Order: sequence, then structure tokens, then C-alpha cells
Amino acid sequence: MNLFNIFRPELTDYTLRQYNKELRIMRENFGETDEHDLLFNIIDVSKDELKLNYLFTGTEKKYQKNVRLAIFRNLLDIFKNEVDDKTYELMDLLILEERFK
Repeated sequence: MNLFNIFRPELTDYTLRQYNKELRIMRENFGETDEHDLLFNIIDVSKDELKLNYLFTGTEKKYQKNVRLAIFRNLLDIFKNEVDDKTYELMDLLILEERFK
């Protein structure tokens, strides 16, 4: 079952399809099979670089970048209990920085 169906039931079917498509690509890029491992892999890479650039590998269109940022944000919120406060705040700032680019 898809995490977003469970934790974000208000999302439309179209949005869920977009999330699933980009999530599949993100898992392939990071070599992960589940969302939990994907999130912490993204966090580890982002903390080292202080950027989210690797998250956008293979994006050609602006909407893909926004969808991936939304996926990352939702994964952070879903697994918030497992992410320490400093890391959560840092990732939040990195997301905001990317949104304003």
C-alpha cells in the first residue's frame, strides 16, 4: 500500500499518480526499495552537501522538481518521529531554499 494513500488521503488521484511516478524514479536514483530508506539516504546526502541537488537527478521539467520537493516534504512529515529536530529544521530550510530558486 502506498504511504501517501494512508497519510495524505486528501490528495487527488492525479497527484498520487505524479507522486508515485517520481517516487519510483527517486528510488531508482538512490538504489532504495522503500520510502523510509530513501528518506534517510536523501537526508544523509543533503547534510553532506547542504544542498538537495542529488534529489533532482533526471528532472527535465520544473514541475518534476516541485513534485520531488513535495514528496520529500511529505516523507519528512510521515517519518517525523524518526528525524531529529535539527535535521528536520535543516531539511526544511533546504526545501525552502530550493523553492525560491
